[in-house]
Amino acid sequence: MNDGMVVMHRRALTLSLSLLAGVGLGSIACLTPGQTASVGQQLDHIRQQAEQVRSAQQGIAASIGAIQTAERIPAAAPGDAAEAPRHHPAAERSLPSSDEALFRQGYALYHRRDYQGAEQLLRRFLAADPDGSMADDALFWIAECRFARGLYRDAIFEYRDMIELHPGSHRVPRAWYMIALSYERLGETAAMNDNLAIVVERFPDSDVAPLARDRLGSL
Repeated sequence: MNDGMVVMHRRALTLSLSLLAGVGLGSIACLTPGQTASVGQQLDHIRQQAEQVRSAQQGIAASIGAIQTAERIPAAAPGDAAEAPRHHPAAERSLPSSDEALFRQGYALYHRRDYQGAEQLLRRFLAADPDGSMADDALFWIAECRFARGLYRDAIFEYRDMIELHPGSHRVPRAWYMIALSYERLGETAAMNDNLAIVVERFPDSDVAPLARDRLGSL
């Protein structure tokens, strides 16, 4: 029911009530049975009209409230599309915004044996600051992720990349040692021995030098 119909019903209701008021209670007592029945019918009709008016008013009020609520909701920007949430393991990691935090989280994932996730975060860190003071560490741990996943040739490439880009890094002796271990996993004994010898000869005071000597001595 629209606003016009509500107004019409309201006017009819007012007119009917006015007529009944003109009759008066005293006059109703003097009515014949037929007239009394007619008045009763009119009262029933008035009650029905009143109920319709109330229902219409409630419907209009609800519609107005819905319109006001919709007006308070900001419209979506052009190009915005609602995308259903997609589950992905990386989503549970809550990627940090700072580069240093990104490195720390990648390092933590490595020690939780999430090597693929760790490598992804470390590469993001490295891309953000390729010449930073921790770039050698990031490259080294990327190589370690490859080694842990059994990708030994890829690991060799990553270790060598770290050595070439950061020859003065404290990671260099261990990178040479890990190259030797990668060749060992690949069954290439000669290449393994060559890299163990590099560790012993070039970095005799490093923490991995005794390990390299033991391996060479056991052959």
